[in-house]
Amino acid sequence: MEFTQQDLAQISALGKLPEDVQSQLQRFVTGFPDLELYNTVSEGNGLLKLSKEQLEKHISKYENASIGKQLVKFVPTSGAASRMFKTLYNFSEGQIDSTNEDIQKFYQGITKFAFYDELKALLKKDADHLIKDKDKSVIDFLLSEKGLNYGNLPKALLTFHKYIDGTIAKAIDEHLVEGSLYC
Repeated sequence: MEFTQQDLAQISALGKLPEDVQSQLQRFVTGFPDLELYNTVSEGNGLLKLSKEQLEKHISKYENASIGKQLVKFVPTSGAASRMFKTLYNFSEGQIDSTNEDIQKFYQGITKFAFYDELKALLKKDADHLIKDKDKSVIDFLLSEKGLNYGNLPKALLTFHKYIDGTIAKAIDEHLVEGSLYC
């Protein structure tokens, strides 16, 4: 990509080098490598716990800075959620089999997913049998248009949480609630 003089000035003002920005832009062409997660975030491992005084200081700073401003919550939009289901697609297409660790975990924990009741209703009386046998039709009903169509929907429209009272919420619902709490 050719940078304009205005681009170069902005890159420089941000303390960046044009070749670094070019490298970052190239990632959108070549794709991003899968992340290998090693551990959960916890205090001291990616999570900083603020003292009560620090928390109050930051809250006050936020509240003072927001006076007279219109507050919004920006949620970047994304395409279909197909990347979330890469392993399930690989299984469905025969690239991996039911002995795959991730496939095992999916079927073992399927009842814990917020979408489980919706999926089970589509599978009807065969649900328990199909899940026990790690049948690919379960994934077909989850990802394709003949079922929940999660492979083609934007992530915002996926059933995201199931609360103790049975209420379910889509990701977009949670973003709206969170946004309202900010403002």
